[in-house]
Order: sequence, then structure tokens, then C-alpha cells
Amino acid sequence: MVLALLESIYTSPLLSPLRTHLPHILLSCLAIYVLHLLSQGRKTGRDRDLHARTVLLTGAFDSALGITLLVELAKRGASVQPTGDYGDPHIHTLVSLTCDIEDPASVKQFCVRWLTGGSDPTSKEALQEKETKAKEPSLEGQGGGAAADQRLDAIVFTHEYASLGSQQTRERRSLGSFLMTTLLLPSLLIAPVERDIRIVNVVNPFYAAAVKGGDHTFTSASTSSLPSAASPSKASVFLSEGIRSLRTIIFTRHLQRILDALPAPQAPQTEGTASEIPIPARHLQRSNIVAVSVSPGIGRVDTVGRLVEGDWEASAPPSALTDAGDDRYILLQPFLRIFTKSPSSAVQSVLHALFLPTAFKSVPSDTTDEDAVVKKTGGNKLRFREVLKPGALYGECAVVSLDVPAPPPSATATPQPGTSKTKAKASEGKTKSAKEGGQEEVIEIEDDGEYGGEDVGRRVWEAYEGALKVWEGEAARNAGEWSEEQEGRKVVFRDMA
Repeated sequence: MVLALLESIYTSPLLSPLRTHLPHILLSCLAIYVLHLLSQGRKTGRDRDLHARTVLLTGAFDSALGITLLVELAKRGASVQPTGDYGDPHIHTLVSLTCDIEDPASVKQFCVRWLTGGSDPTSKEALQEKETKAKEPSLEGQGGGAAADQRLDAIVFTHEYASLGSQQTRERRSLGSFLMTTLLLPSLLIAPVERDIRIVNVVNPFYAAAVKGGDHTFTSASTSSLPSAASPSKASVFLSEGIRSLRTIIFTRHLQRILDALPAPQAPQTEGTASEIPIPARHLQRSNIVAVSVSPGIGRVDTVGRLVEGDWEASAPPSALTDAGDDRYILLQPFLRIFTKSPSSAVQSVLHALFLPTAFKSVPSDTTDEDAVVKKTGGNKLRFREVLKPGALYGECAVVSLDVPAPPPSATATPQPGTSKTKAKASEGKTKSAKEGGQEEVIEIEDDGEYGGEDVGRRVWEAYEGALKVWEGEAARNAGEWSEEQEGRKVVFRDMA
């Protein structure tokens, strides 16, 4: 019956003009399908059991990538702790950790609550716990007042992936990542050695636009004038987004240099047998903390949707959308569905960075292989095994080679006495100092030459520190002005009463 119906439709006189072009139509559909598959990129072939793992996720509810990543991690048993700051009371039932990444005071309060084992004072659970403690006798001094151990296996910053239209918002989000990383880093350093900890910075795909001639400083803290072509007020949105992305990539690589420069902890015991011994390369990983950057590619929602100021899938804040942008976004849907990535495809590179094994886990640290991490399977046969490269940039589930030019000698600042390109003070987060015999112990940071080398990484780190001071000062002044305004309103209301 069905075949007869299809035959009648095919032999219908109305479709006779199409029958001559049917091969062309089928070939066109096949070509479009192939282009769609190619544009979605590679999918990770790795998987990992994340039960009993705690993942801190930023930007989980203001981007399509964050929501998709939250679901994927939860499917694998991870205890995901999303952060957000929303006025909707219904979202507070989902978000257990309140943190506005664009407010330094909120970031500090969140980190203090996390490190001390405290909870969000605005959450429903915290209010109930407060009422319960008020009725029960205090347990302080009896062993019940100690803060719980806050396990943290991974920090994933996804709030910097989406394209933004405001330069001030770009810098605030970058500084929020830097502040949260530096505040949580001490607790990660004292974590057990056998714990595999990862810091993943998700960046936009426009970093290549800033490689040649982009300025890595922050406009709010930089006193030097930028070239007219690179000025934030005149630069294109692609260059501005690229500068932010490249700055995060360089910072992540330099953070890994700092972690590798710290005294190497004792590696955990080997889990393999005598016939199967993992052999790591010393230059691949020296710390159980791995920091990497991930570029998911051009996403349909978070990249193009934000650039055209429209997102009818409602992943962006309403203030970032316009009616005209929605119209443009809808009209571009046929092309976006073919040539850009869906959120489920864009998240593959992030999952790949979280699922890849590391060279430090269950591997002795006294081996000297200089090529890759291999397994000795017997005789002289070696089997290569892909591991996560610390400090690298990942894209399409693979390491991305990025050649960042070193600054000219004239642009390099003269080092202060006692400081060199491979030495830094502990206040800069690059050394571990100890007072022994009145002298300060300085740890050397190797210059591997990647992503501009140690010199560019140090300059970017110092730019973050300088901009962070300016940002905190502005936030404190704004908070003071707001408090004065509130006090003034109270006085007015009191007089009216």
C-alpha cells in the first residue's frame, strides 16, 4: 500500500519537472549534510566516570554552552556546583552558590564561603540551617564547629566564551576569572597529591585576530595609549574579543609555569604491574594541578547569536537582545544550522579536556622519556597514549599550535634588582618564598617559549594584577556611593514619617 502510494506520487504529472533534477537535488542535500557534519567538528572519543568528583562551573545559566556542559557532567555522576547571580527567586532553588563574576566583592565572598565550608546565606537551605542552629546548643569547642572539607576536582570557566558587546564587561569577566583562580589556588595546592585537579578556561575562537599586534593590557588600568588600530573604542568586536581570548590563553599557560615551578609533590604509587608500567615525560607535567584553555569554536548561540544581538533560544540576558537582532538571528538560521556549531557539538572540546588522562596520575616522577607518555608492554615495543598537555590550548579535541610573537626588546621593562625573566616574587604569585638565614628563597620559572614565553606571560600576569587593583577600587567606591545613597533615602523617609 505504501509503495503504491509513493509510486503514484512519483509518477504524478505535477512532479514530472522535478524528476529530471532529482539527482541534482539529492547531491545538493548530500553536500549540505556533509558540510554540516564538517562544521560540527570532532567529537571526543573519551569518557570518564565523574562520580565523587566536584566541578565548579561558572556561566552555567547565561550561555548555551554552560547549560549543555552542566547536563553532560551531571550525566556522568559529577557533583556540579554552578555559580550565578540572578534576581529570579525560582532560580535560587537550582543555584546553590551565588556569585556575580563581575563583582569583586561577590567573588571574594563566594571564595571565602567555599574555603571555610560555609553556605550561601541567601539560600533556602542556609536560612533553615540558621534557624535550626538558633534552637540547638552551640557545638563550638566540641569538635562540631569545624568546616567541612571542600573537595574541588575541576574549575571550568565558561562565562568568557560568549561574545559580548561591552569592553567593560569583557574586562570584568576576565578579572573575575583571575580573582577566583588566585583565591582558590591555595586550597588546591594543599589538596592530596593523588587528586587530579584541572582548571579549564573556555575562550572564544577569535584569539587569532589578536596574535599579530594585539595589546594584552587592560584599558581600565593601562596608562599607555594604544595604537589607533588597536584602540578599544575603534577596534572591531572581533579584535576586542580576540584580545580577551588571547590574554586568557597566555595567562593560563603562565599559571601552569608557576605550578610547575613549585616544589614537585611526591607522585602516587604506580597502579600498573611490572609488565605494564606507565612512563611519563618529565617536561609534560610536574604538578597534579593542570590548567588548560579550550576554544570550542564558532557556536551558533553563544558566538553568532550574541554578535547579531539576538538569541531566540533565550540563553543570553534580556538586556543583551534586541528585536532587530532577533530578526537577523532568525533569518540567518538556515546558514547557521549548516556552518556553525550547536551547543552539543561545541561542548565536545571541553569534555575532551576534562576526560583526557594526565601524565601525573599514578605515574612515577623519576622517568626521563622525552617524547610522550607511553606504556611498556614488553620488549622494546612502546604504545603511545594521549594525555592532557598542561597549559596548552585545545580546539577540536586536539592541541592547537599558537605562535605568539615575543615583545621587542625596547618594549620590555627593565627588571628590578633581584628579579629576572625567570624569577619573580611571591607577591606576584610566581614563587614560594621562605625566610631562611635572612634570605628569600626564589623559585625559577622556566621559559619554554610557548605562547610568547615567560616574558609575555609575566607581562599579562602583571596586567591582570594592575587592573584588578583598579577594579576593586572602583567597586569599593561604587559600593560606598550606593551606601551613602541608601542612608540618604533612610533619612528622607524618616523625616517624612
